[in-house]
Amino acid sequence: MTLACGYIGAGLMGAPMVRRLLAAGTDVRLWARTPEKIRDLVEAGAKLAASPAELCRQADVVITCVSDTQAMRSVVFGRDGLAEGAASPKILVDMSTISPQQTIEMASRLHAETGMIWIDAPVSGGQVGAVNGTLAVMAGGPAEAIDKVRPMLAHLARAVTRVGDSGAGQYVKMLNQTLVSTTYLMVAEVLNFAERIGVDAAAVPEALRGGHGDSNLLQQIWPKMLARDFTVTGTLDTLMKDLGMVRGIAQERAAPMPLNALVAEMIRKRIQDGHGQDDVSSLFKLYAS
Repeated sequence: MTLACGYIGAGLMGAPMVRRLLAAGTDVRLWARTPEKIRDLVEAGAKLAASPAELCRQADVVITCVSDTQAMRSVVFGRDGLAEGAASPKILVDMSTISPQQTIEMASRLHAETGMIWIDAPVSGGQVGAVNGTLAVMAGGPAEAIDKVRPMLAHLARAVTRVGDSGAGQYVKMLNQTLVSTTYLMVAEVLNFAERIGVDAAAVPEALRGGHGDSNLLQQIWPKMLARDFTVTGTLDTLMKDLGMVRGIAQERAAPMPLNALVAEMIRKRIQDGHGQDDVSSLFKLYAS
């Protein structure tokens, strides 16, 4: 059976995901607070819903990719929210990066009040992964529900891995964000070092390919930093939001994370200097200045 999809949050990451779903022949409904921002997606074949509740009534699976925990709570439980159109056996797939603890609470409430199942399914791979359909999805929730949405998510991701029950996906995304933020700063630091010692910086990614120092992130962001291409694909404000959640969870669990604290402090410096909406790759400027 082909499932109808509702999508909320067609921004930098969401818009290319919607385009991939449409290209695969998926019946997609959209809702946005500012409909003008998704006009091109409607022109590409998506149907516009008047509210999250209406979108949910018309969809079998609703995918969300919103900015933060409060935005997600509003979309689901606010006036004309998803919960007002929810019912069993509908499934909510939240690809946002939000609080694991509040995800567990909201998922339990949504299911208890409506029967709708909530899967937390944050992604990694950035805008490039969203465009190419090569995202990595870390999913928390019932295994049967995750298996039911796998065919739809296959248009968006190279892998969908169930990592546990509700909230587990968001917890694993916190691990991802810790690794990503540290890698961004280390690549910036090493690139600056390479340029100052006079090696052929452009040849470094290929020289390291397949070695222990290689990574997908290195291959993607080294050329971007080398070219001083700071086109926004993900902002420092967003990354800092995620690291703040990491810090809170670490404190609760008494997990020492001194490297994470150092990385967060360096990113906070850029934000305090007025660069919160700059691309994450602009961290290179901390070293090049």
